[in-house]
Amino acid sequence: MEKALYLSFEECCVHYQVEATFIEALEAHGLVEAQTMGQQKFIAHDHLTDLERFITMHYELDINIEGIEVVSRLLRQMESMQNELRSLRNRLEE
Repeated sequence: MEKALYLSFEECCVHYQVEATFIEALEAHGLVEAQTMGQQKFIAHDHLTDLERFITMHYELDINIEGIEVVSRLLRQMESMQNELRSLRNRLEE
């Protein structure tokens, strides 16, 4: 694992000024994918956008972890439906 492509939980907490328990809860609920190396857990840079979105939902909009799960699932479903609609439109235009 290349360290440059990952940010440790501790670095995330310092950078985003959040509690470690919040990031751990996101991981426990499957919202954030973590990689373990030795005793430390890391988040891929590709997943930081999601982490930032979850931080905003929780700290600025006061949404709990369960609510974040629901919103995240609905956003994924909406994106999937938009992709399907785009695909169907493209097929109709052919």
